[in-house]
Amino acid sequence: MRNERNGNSRDILRRWCSGQSNALAIPERRKFRRVHGLQLPLHPQQVTGWIVILIIVVNTFAILTPLLEPNLRPVFSIVIAAIFLTHICSHLTVLLLDPADPRVRSQPTNKVLPEFDRQKHSHVIENGRCHLCNITTESKRTKHCSICNKCIVRFDHHCKWLNNCIGARNYRAFLVCLISAILASLFVAGLSVTELSFSLFTDRFASPSMENNTTDPVIPFIAPASDTTLIIAISAIGILSAIVAILLLHLCFFHGYIACLGLTTYEYVRNKREKNSVAAAVAIAAAATAAAAAAAAAASTAASTASGTATSAVTTTAATAPTSVATTTVTTVAENASTITIQR
Repeated sequence: MRNERNGNSRDILRRWCSGQSNALAIPERRKFRRVHGLQLPLHPQQVTGWIVILIIVVNTFAILTPLLEPNLRPVFSIVIAAIFLTHICSHLTVLLLDPADPRVRSQPTNKVLPEFDRQKHSHVIENGRCHLCNITTESKRTKHCSICNKCIVRFDHHCKWLNNCIGARNYRAFLVCLISAILASLFVAGLSVTELSFSLFTDRFASPSMENNTTDPVIPFIAPASDTTLIIAISAIGILSAIVAILLLHLCFFHGYIACLGLTTYEYVRNKREKNSVAAAVAIAAAATAAAAAAAAAASTAASTASGTATSAVTTTAATAPTSVATTTVTTVAENASTITIQR
């Protein structure tokens, strides 16, 4: 009974949230194509990203902005709200916008795609023809995503945090989503540092509770809190926002770099792998050449040693042979002389 419950729980979890192994299934294991990023199953990294966004947004308006000075509170609240709203709208746009080829989008979503036979074809797209989507691609940058199981025009990459492919149709929305997330995280991190500085050097919070001359600061919508609790909460929000900002800045700089090179993420990774493969092949060839040279040198040394040994043996034999012959001759003459003497 317990095993059946565990099995049912795992089935429900797989249906709503797929692991990395399922998300990276090869094309012939998926019968249908994914339409958007909210289509089940969700990816664990996607759910994690939503949780992080929710934590930052809630704590920003529940802890950070109420602690601001009354004259600064409306301005900062409007600015951060506008940034968060921009990020949410662009986030949903990237999720819901299908970047597939127009001819793929025109096909029914419940169309069963054929299985890919690797014995007949080495690649899904060959000579501009996709064997799964059954379309002729117009650009060499159109790639078939093995996770979404559809052809993407100007395929950049499949984002697990958004659970959708990034292509020509939603790339701009992806950049807006990325930049707005960076601005929001930097804003929250800077606001957290400012609040901590005021709390540590002035020993007071500009909170609504102080306007009413109460003794303890209050976290709105939660409960009264002490200064220590507020410092810990603000520090946690600031650290989380700083980590998010650093990671997203790295990603933003990377996309700026490949944009200057005129490449997509897929093309950059592919070129890098090809260079690494060539470098590895060159290193293997150099190692093989060095090993062959070492083997040839060892063989030459062994041949020289064998030749020297043979020459020494011949010389010794040639030098010993006359002595041996002379000794034998003297011995024979002495024996003959002794025999003659005895006969006499």
